[in-house]
Amino acid sequence: GKLRFKAPVPIGKWDGVKNLTSYQVVDCIQGSNQLSGTFTEDCLTINVYTPQTVNFSSPLPVMFWIYGGGFVAGSTNPSYQGADFLLDQGIVFVSVNYRVSALGFLNLGTEDAPGNAGLKDQNLGLQWVQREISKFGGDPNKVTIFGESAGSASVIFHYLSPKSKGLFRGAIAHSGNALADWAFLESGFIDRGKQFSDLMNCTNKDGSVNISCLQTANVSLFSMFQQIPLSEEVNIRGSGLAFVPSLEKDSDHAFLADTPLNLLRTNKTSTVPLIMGVNHDEGLMEVKPDDSTFYKELVSKLSYFIPKTIRDKKSSEQIAKDAAAINKEYLHNTIPSRGNYDGFIKLYTDFMFAVNTAQFALQRSDQGNVYLYHFDYDGSYRQSNTAALNMNLTGVNHGEEKRYFLTQSDLNQYGTAENVTEKKVLRRLVKMLTNFAKTGNPTPSDSSTKAVLGDFLWYPITSNATRFAVITDKIEMSQDNFH
Repeated sequence: GKLRFKAPVPIGKWDGVKNLTSYQVVDCIQGSNQLSGTFTEDCLTINVYTPQTVNFSSPLPVMFWIYGGGFVAGSTNPSYQGADFLLDQGIVFVSVNYRVSALGFLNLGTEDAPGNAGLKDQNLGLQWVQREISKFGGDPNKVTIFGESAGSASVIFHYLSPKSKGLFRGAIAHSGNALADWAFLESGFIDRGKQFSDLMNCTNKDGSVNISCLQTANVSLFSMFQQIPLSEEVNIRGSGLAFVPSLEKDSDHAFLADTPLNLLRTNKTSTVPLIMGVNHDEGLMEVKPDDSTFYKELVSKLSYFIPKTIRDKKSSEQIAKDAAAINKEYLHNTIPSRGNYDGFIKLYTDFMFAVNTAQFALQRSDQGNVYLYHFDYDGSYRQSNTAALNMNLTGVNHGEEKRYFLTQSDLNQYGTAENVTEKKVLRRLVKMLTNFAKTGNPTPSDSSTKAVLGDFLWYPITSNATRFAVITDKIEMSQDNFH
């Protein structure tokens, strides 16, 4: 209908009492190869979980979860991301559905498709929390937003956007950043919209997009055609997501009227305390089993890993020299192959996550406390992509850290004995995250924190010290080689 691709509209009042005491399986439309579930376009729901007893005279801190999934998939289903461990620490947990893929991020630069509808869905959820969470025993003045992957990048978009300023007092970004190459489009998004329109048979004879056709098209087609052909450069860089947050025309309704980097430099963004971090082997998800053609192509196109804004200012000789340096540093002048993926994994970990995370953190270090972490614990709560499993590749993959603070139906987390390392790592991470939600500091000096973390203190970074917490079977501070 007419609201497709546009900002969400708050629900009106209803008559009578609705029974909303159990989780309703409602997921937003996504790709046919993504999660299984009940999908509908009418999907903008919020879930609120509280401890069994709530004292309304002492409202609890709120943790507002934004799911990941590459802006093409994702779910609030508690089977994937339950809140039990957080609730045990006296937290109100909120999760929000938001539109993904073309339905959430198509940007034609017009009033009918201005872009970033999915981020505006999240923003509406945050506004709802400010108005209503006190009725559930939550404190609207103690809201922490947190997310993983695309959800983490979303957290940073809220941190940067004036539209979300004041809606939260803390932010946690697990493996994802608005500065990441895969997370934002400054240009080219209208061309992608036109490609999508062609696939949907919604292009006029003059080549323009028939927006009415897109607004009324059968929603099942959006699952079939959510991916469009992208350039070789985009695919090699690991940023092959067709519909992501993008630059909007400047208006009163725009969520992102400037680039993330420009917004970051304006010092008009949120300045609330921030936790940011990455996993040791994020690049595992990019491994392609025995695809020698891809790896040979990669080695010949390493210049793609030089940011285009820098590349455009260099001569071909300088570019070749820089590409050779990347080859030597990461791939050791070899072609990645079975048994020789370490350099490849490190290249993608740095390019897609670690470098831009450090860049953002350093840029914000003089505006407010930023706590950096590196999650390096390679335990049994493993989340590996199919390709990695088929080749017996291990490592701390993308998304693995959330298995140490959210309940997951495929893990026996509660059945793990308290003296087992996995449970110790989980307890420490849960304690630091919930401490942060309560106080803005992950390691306050109270007895319950010391009982779990001992004497460990997590220090924020400074402009001249990129210090960070290294989380393994123990936890300690480091200043060496965040990336």
